[in-house]
Amino acid sequence: MGKIAVIYNPNAGKNKRSPGREKRLMRIFGKRGEWFRTDDRDALNEAVRCCRDGGYEIVAISGGDGTLHQVFSAMVNTYGDGHPLPKVAFLRSGTMNTAAKSIRLKGSAFKTLQTIVDRNEDCKPFKIFRQPLIRVNDYYGFMAGAGVVAYFLEAYYSAKNPGPV
Repeated sequence: MGKIAVIYNPNAGKNKRSPGREKRLMRIFGKRGEWFRTDDRDALNEAVRCCRDGGYEIVAISGGDGTLHQVFSAMVNTYGDGHPLPKVAFLRSGTMNTAAKSIRLKGSAFKTLQTIVDRNEDCKPFKIFRQPLIRVNDYYGFMAGAGVVAYFLEAYYSAKNPGPV
């Protein structure tokens, strides 16, 4: 059984639109590991340091593509060459969840977290996908865009309540 941590971004699309979501996820997770609420970059960096120093083997991330980008950037820069990165699970909580879709991850964040908890407690193996990260300076992620893509995302996220409709 591996040590599990959850990094929860309250500013991610679905998390922001549903205030009771964090409590529901916390009930599923219980006392099975460490819960990190990351309201800002400092909190994220501290959470990642704790994951590294605490030897967490699985880190579940409740957020979307932007959250994944921030978490992976913090992990690679914090862990460095001396520590292997933990296994990472996506808890689909963003607006678009493109990275999760790219590995055909289906189901809600609740179902995914419950599966992680159950499989870990039962010492059952996880289905693992290896995805290369794109590096731009000290930032890491799964996708990059320029021109029209960048302008679209800038306009999309500047809306008061960005969402699929």
